[in-house]
Amino acid sequence: MKPQSTTQTVMSWIRLLALVVIAVALVKFAFFPAGTALDDATAAPSANFAESTVLAERGHVTSSVSATGTVQQDATGQFKATLDGTVIAFNFNEGQTVAAGDALVQIQKTIQGEDQTVTDADGNVTTVPGRTDYKSEWVTAPASGTVHFTAVKNQAVNPGDSIGTVTPNTHSVVAQLSADQMYRITNAPDTATITIKNGPQPFECSGLKIDVKAGTAGNEEGTTATNIEARCPIPAGMTVFPGLQATMKINAGEAKDVLTLPATAVEGRYQKGFVYTPDGTKKEVEIGLTDGSLVEIRSGIEEGEEVLEYVPATDTAMQCDPMTGEGC
Repeated sequence: MKPQSTTQTVMSWIRLLALVVIAVALVKFAFFPAGTALDDATAAPSANFAESTVLAERGHVTSSVSATGTVQQDATGQFKATLDGTVIAFNFNEGQTVAAGDALVQIQKTIQGEDQTVTDADGNVTTVPGRTDYKSEWVTAPASGTVHFTAVKNQAVNPGDSIGTVTPNTHSVVAQLSADQMYRITNAPDTATITIKNGPQPFECSGLKIDVKAGTAGNEEGTTATNIEARCPIPAGMTVFPGLQATMKINAGEAKDVLTLPATAVEGRYQKGFVYTPDGTKKEVEIGLTDGSLVEIRSGIEEGEEVLEYVPATDTAMQCDPMTGEGC
């Protein structure tokens, strides 16, 4: 190999140095644009801790609750004696289908008149038995269904004695509601929408009834448990079977083009509540309907007014539940 001259060696080093300068310049242009100063202020990590806010805006709120339940056969109704007397007749045979109001069992009461004392012209006294009268009544069916008799002919009965039952051929959907849900359906409608699992398409039932029953057992704080039952009859002609799972949807109201706020921004859920302005001011508002996400604001703030998006945390252990207002 022919050794390099001094001139060639110097030129090689110059070319290498030029390549290094070009590489450094490219790195500078790529990662440090002109005009960017790496001072302490920009290099230090930072964060914006300002609380997020929302504006009161007009919207549409539909309030409804859903509860799971089952299809149940309507309760068997008893029919009872109305007289103290004797069963003398049946208008139907055991197991027949009857309609509400049909005459089922006839009861007869014997009414014995008072004996009369009679004195003849010779002064003889005789006793004339009092006249015997009879009063009868028909006991009627309390509902439509299949009749079953617990009394037999010529049996003596007293008022209030059970003499049979009628098992309805009708069904209802029965669902349990929570106390929190009751705040959203204070004005319960007469109808509900029923969806039966693996059954017919959703349908509307009429005659919705909500029954609040106090429980017998208290909780750890000594308060009484409450059982809230919603029952809605299944329309005639709808094929169902006891025990089927069902969902009951109750629409409690609808409000269009009303002032609304996110549920997270409102403390409380029933009639009255509070919102907080960015400077921490607490304002009372009148509350209307809620769908769980939005809350209708009827008064207390104006459209476009800015409030905190989230109710400020409290010192209590329980956190604020925006759905129910509990702990807020």
